[in-house]
Amino acid sequence: MKSSLFVLRSGAALHLVLLGAVTLSAASFSFISRIRTLSSAHSQPLRAAPQRLDENVQGILYVNDRCINCAACSNFAPNVFERGSKLKHIVYKQPTVQNKNELEEARAALAACPVAAIRVESKVTDSDAELKRALSIQPNGDALFPRQII
Repeated sequence: MKSSLFVLRSGAALHLVLLGAVTLSAASFSFISRIRTLSSAHSQPLRAAPQRLDENVQGILYVNDRCINCAACSNFAPNVFERGSKLKHIVYKQPTVQNKNELEEARAALAACPVAAIRVESKVTDSDAELKRALSIQPNGDALFPRQII
């Protein structure tokens, strides 16, 4: 039976797939070793945790450095989000519990962000707890936006 060697690329990683009966010569083994070296050389290191952008106004709602400048947030909530000086969007005005329109727009922006760069602080003061609940998916529950990053 003839064997076949396939090299598959998945993101930055290379994978070897051997099909059929395998008889490896020294040259084949050397080739596979080079592929493994290539694979580990092209692997990307783990990225650091997303960081809150400094330009965000103080408060529990913020945009982190994973923002891709798609403008979804400022389209859904123009009274809360705007483009910052570093070509990423920021929160320039915190929504308030009293302004139901801003709350709904901010919740829509949270859901619309394609990279989940809009975040809500996990640890809040008692004065911000009501706003955190209002920004949640289920205002009476504890299921907060944004969704988990996969």
